[in-house]
Amino acid sequence: MAAAHQATFNTTITATTVEVGDTTVIRGDINSPTAPCVPNRTVKLFHVDAGPDTFIASDRSNRTGRWQVNLGTSPRLGKYYGKATSRDIGPGAHKHVCQAATSNRATVVATKPTITIQNPDDGGTYTSSSSIPFFASASDPQDGDLSGSSIVWTSDLDGQIGTGESFQTTLSIGTHEITATATDSDGKTGTDTIGITVTS
Repeated sequence: MAAAHQATFNTTITATTVEVGDTTVIRGDINSPTAPCVPNRTVKLFHVDAGPDTFIASDRSNRTGRWQVNLGTSPRLGKYYGKATSRDIGPGAHKHVCQAATSNRATVVATKPTITIQNPDDGGTYTSSSSIPFFASASDPQDGDLSGSSIVWTSDLDGQIGTGESFQTTLSIGTHEITATATDSDGKTGTDTIGITVTS
């Protein structure tokens, strides 16, 4: 027969904001419960809006320790909390169960895309009659390679000058700060900026 006990231990999520990456990990600290709930501590993560997820991390040390749950490369975004459970078998085969929810939550957020301007070179000089080739590469951990309208080019002198990975155009005379902006499906943006000079 299971006997429920008030938790005599605490567990806390270490980082309250976690970005999606090659591996997305939520980590936490947990201290040791006192008898009868000492060994076999298990931490499960729950999604606040979507109910329990299937990812489980176990910490079977009797000492103060850490736990972590690997959510993989494509986790559900949003808020998570953890629930730690400690079990032991008491006298007469009575099962003692202690539970404690994490005192805070972690929010899993999408990462920003990255973009690199590959042409023109930073500091380059061109004439106003030249059709200048522009090229950039952009990618996002969730969306993969970005192209088309996901990439917008602007000049601080001429405004928007193009879209997409590559195009050619002429620019007005002056020193231009060129910015390429990549936007992913979550609306997050990444930018790269160079400077070029256009002469007559």
